[in-house]
Amino acid sequence: MAHLTKDTLSKREGEKFTKKFLSMDGLVNEWKVVDNGIFIPTALVLDIEGEDYAFESHDSDDFQLIFNRVQQTANISGTKGKIQFTGHYKNTGQIKTIKLTDLEKTPEFGGAGSGEKKENLGLVFEREFFQSIEYLLQLRKEKGQYHTFAEKLIEQLSQNTKYKVLTRAIPEGENNTKRPLSVYAMRLGGGKEDIGEIVTDITLEYGKEKVYLSLKFEETLAFANIGVSTIFTEASLSKYDPNAKGMALLKTFGLDWISFCETFNTYPHSKKIQNHKKDITGKINKKNVTRLLRQMMGKGYWMVHGRSRSNVEIYEVNDSYLNRATTLTGNITAYYGGTTGKGKKVVVDCESSLYKFQFNFRNKQGKLYPSHVMCDYKKK
Repeated sequence: MAHLTKDTLSKREGEKFTKKFLSMDGLVNEWKVVDNGIFIPTALVLDIEGEDYAFESHDSDDFQLIFNRVQQTANISGTKGKIQFTGHYKNTGQIKTIKLTDLEKTPEFGGAGSGEKKENLGLVFEREFFQSIEYLLQLRKEKGQYHTFAEKLIEQLSQNTKYKVLTRAIPEGENNTKRPLSVYAMRLGGGKEDIGEIVTDITLEYGKEKVYLSLKFEETLAFANIGVSTIFTEASLSKYDPNAKGMALLKTFGLDWISFCETFNTYPHSKKIQNHKKDITGKINKKNVTRLLRQMMGKGYWMVHGRSRSNVEIYEVNDSYLNRATTLTGNITAYYGGTTGKGKKVVVDCESSLYKFQFNFRNKQGKLYPSHVMCDYKKK
């Protein structure tokens, strides 16, 4: 069985390697370790003549930089250029650092089999689940991949006397309703928590009654993309002088404004930011952050969460669920420069009894200063 090597990473294959790590162009950041299962990296570490360069799997904005570093490493002979991943095994959760040569040379890189580009799995899930619902409406002859789960959903809904006869299903996943952040009130848009109509991917109609479905696929998901470019401007951060809104937002998250500015002003970092990992449990404004989380997650819809093609969780996001999902527990940690201390992002990790949350302050357009606050979540 062939292994990946630096010689494998020609310019074209090196580009594919980088995009796969960053989950770009429909490629999936999952790697086959020879004789040892599927590995999901969170960091790529390049040793270039004794100097370490670390990048995170969320750093897609840095594609060109990372690709150039991968090419540079691949072109260095012997042990003076090393490529490693840090992450976890998909099945066991075991955290480990592995070498490039531990990876199987899969079809994507010229290995045995036909290398076929993978479509975004979330979009595939939405389409195929909708097809299974269409079958129940007698609009299709084929049951589809998720027939069993679509039936389960309709059966659960039928327990409510309002939902007896399904009359129509509407795919709405492409609709995107923006909800700007009001910093001082920590409010998204109008501050609504009942957001089924906003987050729906598929809307079911039972006569005049509507049921909103939010579809998600796989483990780590995003439910917020808040623009902050007018709050964290280059003019203010470059002078270590955040404006009033910026300071208010940093205070809410318990972040040190100097370390926050340093993350972006001194990038690229020759070494880790000092004290880049900080326990901010006693500094964060839990009340305001919880309010923000409640608006992000919201209620008034059914979650259809495909953990795999054979495992779909279906549950209603109502008041009770929202309360449990957004009540923060345990320690809260900030990472300046990301988890490596060398990136151009600031991360805040927190959790509830049901979810692990990660807020990311970063730029989505490939520039330096933060344009968005993003919130990823992973169900426990």
